[in-house]
Amino acid sequence: MDGTRLQRLSREVALGLPAAELAHPFGPEWDVFRVAGKMFMLHHRLPDHGAKDVAAPGGTSIIVVKAEPGDAHALRRAHPFIFPGYHLNKKHWITVVAPGEVTAADSDSPDDDARPQQSPAPDGAPDAVTGIDEIAFGGLVRDLVVDSYRNVVLGLPKAKQPVDPMRFGSES
Repeated sequence: MDGTRLQRLSREVALGLPAAELAHPFGPEWDVFRVAGKMFMLHHRLPDHGAKDVAAPGGTSIIVVKAEPGDAHALRRAHPFIFPGYHLNKKHWITVVAPGEVTAADSDSPDDDARPQQSPAPDGAPDAVTGIDEIAFGGLVRDLVVDSYRNVVLGLPKAKQPVDPMRFGSES
């Protein structure tokens, strides 16, 4: 999966959530997904010169979602395509890059144990660097977007919650 497909999938999921909206408060290059005025996901394309706080190559399409701090740490350790939140609080936000855009060199970060340097997998096989196939990655992206939405809804006053965050999404 490439970055364009990553953003298309996450956009479909986000806009299918109750009371979710798309806005551009930071300019046209930032897609901001909100619920009750609170951000739960960002889309952006890294500058061609790269970014200091994301170890992905410049020009890479990313999504940024909210996660519980313990989950964020575990996700970064488990997946070389998940990094600390780009331009956001690194404890509560994570950046997701399409596995097809991550190389073994990109996945080396201080938050990781030493990962083996591997070469790309053939089409259809799990990526050698990320160890995840496109179907599993798509499911992970759906879960991350819904969890981010739910985390934000949970922080809203009860009267502004469009869904019960404790029950929403648990049937999936």
